[in-house]
Parts: sequence; C-alpha cells; structure tokens
Amino acid sequence: MTTLMQSEQTYDDTSDTTPRVIVAREGTELAETLRASGWVARAGWRTTTTEDQSVWHLRFEVVSDDE
Repeated sequence: MTTLMQSEQTYDDTSDTTPRVIVAREGTELAETLRASGWVARAGWRTTTTEDQSVWHLRFEVVSDDE
C-alpha cells in the first residue's frame, strides 16, 4: 500500500535544506543579494514600526525552470 507521503513525493528535490521562500525587508543587503541571484519578489506587505515608519517586507521565491 502506498502512503500519501510516498505518492506526493514526485518533485525532483536536490537538497532538503535549500529554501523555496525567503522573506526580506526591502532595501536590505539580503533583498538585493536575492534579486542579483535570480530570486523573484512575488508578494509584499507593509508594516509600521513603533515610530510610525513604514517598512516593506518582500516574499522572494526561487524561479522554477517552468517560468
């Protein structure tokens, strides 16, 4: 009998430690490094600090070979 977990593992994952999604604050070195490495910002949201300053956070994703 095939378990649900076994039947759903059809993707080719070369590393269990490679992240698929990273959240970074806009304007940081991390955000710029991700962009330079080919990561794509797919979503973003704004938060407000205790000093009433706007901060944008971006959700970066690895670009798949299908895109």
